[in-house]
Order: sequence, then C-alpha cells, then structure tokens
Amino acid sequence: MKVQIKDLHPNPYRDMDNYPINREKVETLKASIKQTGFWDNIVARNKDGKIQIAYGHHRLTALREALPWETEVDIPIKDLPDSTMIQIMANENMQEYSTSPATIDETVRVAKRFLEENPEEAAKYGDLSKMKHDVSVGVSFLSRFLNWPESRVSYSLERLKLTEEKKIDKSISSLPTDGAARSFVKAAKKWDLPVEKQEEVIREIVDSNNYGYDTIEEKVSKAKFQTKPKERKEDYEKELKGIQFNTYVSTVFNKSLDLQKHLDDLIEHKEQFSYLSMQDVKDARIRGQMLSSLKNLAGRINKLLKLIQDENNPD
Repeated sequence: MKVQIKDLHPNPYRDMDNYPINREKVETLKASIKQTGFWDNIVARNKDGKIQIAYGHHRLTALREALPWETEVDIPIKDLPDSTMIQIMANENMQEYSTSPATIDETVRVAKRFLEENPEEAAKYGDLSKMKHDVSVGVSFLSRFLNWPESRVSYSLERLKLTEEKKIDKSISSLPTDGAARSFVKAAKKWDLPVEKQEEVIREIVDSNNYGYDTIEEKVSKAKFQTKPKERKEDYEKELKGIQFNTYVSTVFNKSLDLQKHLDDLIEHKEQFSYLSMQDVKDARIRGQMLSSLKNLAGRINKLLKLIQDENNPD
C-alpha cells in the first residue's frame, strides 16, 4: 500500500520518550535511503484510518529525515491485533536495545496493563483463577505473553513496584543493562539507601562504566555512610569490612574448586609419577618441591577447617 511518510505513525504501545532512538543507526539508514532508495522493512496496520507501524521505528525516523514528508512509500499493511503489536514491539526492543532496563520495564508495564484490561487475552497465557482479586497479571502470564524468561519479567515487576512506591529512583532506567539495574536494587535495599541519594549514585555508576556488583555496592554503601551520624562510623566500617571479606571468601572458594579439579586430575594420572625418578637430580627436586608444597597446602587447609569448626561450635 502506498502511504505518504507524514501519514505513518509509531506503534501506539511504544512510548518514544522511554525508547530513545539510536542516532548512529538512523544516520546509517538515512545514508542508505539516499543512496539506494527505501527498501521496506516496516510492517503496519490500519487502525481507525491511522497507519500504525508495528516495528521499524529507526527506519521511520530515517525516512522522515531523509525524504520530504509527502513522499509515498510502499508499506505492507496487515491485520494486527493489539496483542500482536505489543509482542512485536517486545521482540523489536530486544533486538534494538538488548537488555536495557528502560525498555524492559516499559514493555512489561504496557503488557501488564493490556492483559489486565483484556482478561480474555490473558486467559490465553495462564489460568485466570490464579490471578489476584485485583486482577493483577503475574510473572507467568507476562513471561508467556512476551516470550521472555520469567526472571527478566520478575525483576522488572519489582523495579516498577519499587519505583512506584518511591523506594527506587526512576533514574535507574539510565543504567545500560538489566544486570546493572538488578545489582543496584539489591545494593540499595541491602543498605537502605534513601531515594533522594540514589540519582547521584546511579550517575556515578554510569560515569564509572563499571557495572559489577562489588563496584555498585561500594558506591551505594559510601553514599549511605554519608547520611549516617558520625558516631555510626565504626559500625559502618565494620559492616563494609564484613562485605569485603565475604567477597574475598567467595573468590577463594571459587579458586579452591579449580584447585580441587586440578588435584583430581593429578590423582587420576598417578601412574605418570613413575617418570619422576629419584635417580635424576632434576626429577628428584621436582618431586621434593611438590611434596613440600602439598604438605604446606594441607596444613593450611586443616588450619582453616579448624577455624570454621570452632566458629560453628563455640562451645
């Protein structure tokens, strides 16, 4: 169907403020359109006389900027219900924005509202008797509807709830990945970081370009410390040292698993030890060094085991 560019409208379920356009991609598409013309990769529907595209929003932006708005383009028009428009949008979001918390949360919010307002659609994705009395759509419904992992939906619903309750600042959407957003929520809850301090911390995290949990928790804990009375400084430092120690213990534990595997490999190939002949000075030295190292390792492991046992059995 021939449609003038000015008559093309975005997906009605896509909030363009929460789905910022990637300018680099738009510029690439504009250059392509100017060089070879427009090759349609946009699917639309006719809804009450409005041509609404299901996907292809970067192409739509490029068209509007590259060609006069009166230019006619050939767009496939299909009969697409609202549910399909949302599902197509969800799929496009994952392709265009990967795991951005802003796009994930907005998609989940839109899908949840749609299924709650259209229980006949929700019934296709779960048992309506399992819905709450307030007709709240849960994780399993949304996961099936969006074809997303339940974990992604669950974390998103938590963020939406905490943001609505003003326990988490809305600037969390500026974090680049879902993992970074999860880590921030976890740290903010653990340290009970006041919401008025969170935007500043999130900005620091983004500026650091380091989204590991340890880094995020360190920034959150420092911000929390700034809100504490001076007399609580010792408590804070003790708590922080505990967190750092726990992290170190986890690292040592992971390394111990690797060491255990290596030792198992040595035991499995025990017949190879016969090559370390005591008649050869070099081999004898290797044998002696190995025995000494393993004895020292065993001694430290036994000492650590005793410390752990004494801690668990103080009496």
